Amino acid sequence: MTYVFTKISGLPENQILGSGTILDSARLRCGLSEHFQIAQSNIHAYVFGEHGDTSFIPWSGAYISGVSVDEYYDLEKKLGKDIEPIDKEASMYRSPAVRLFPRKVQLSMQYPLLYANFAAFLYLLQSLSLQYLL
Repeated sequence: MTYVFTKISGLPENQILGSGTILDSARLRCGLSEHFQIAQSNIHAYVFGEHGDTSFIPWSGAYISGVSVDEYYDLEKKLGKDIEPIDKEASMYRSPAVRLFPRKVQLSMQYPLLYANFAAFLYLLQSLSLQYLL
């Protein structure tokens, strides 16, 4: 879709963002939410790169309730919660987010909301003239 948009819009490639890792990021946040048993709204973690083998998780920028994932894990352990550590190394060579957690992650309403937001964004782009985007 990003390639098609680049050709149709006439904008330079460096001004276009793709949505390839949006679903991976949603899966990552959902998996972290289930792993730590907290609401997804408290998790700020993203998958970067292209969708597929080249994507990666910048763990230094992953936060739960305002603290790093590692700090949150340590806090939970200190409070006596029985929780397994996250295998970050495995996520570097396996498909990030999806295979980070042992069982399949359910996204419930995140797919429809993602597509609705993407459709609204495309409608906005279509309704604006390109002079406002440059």
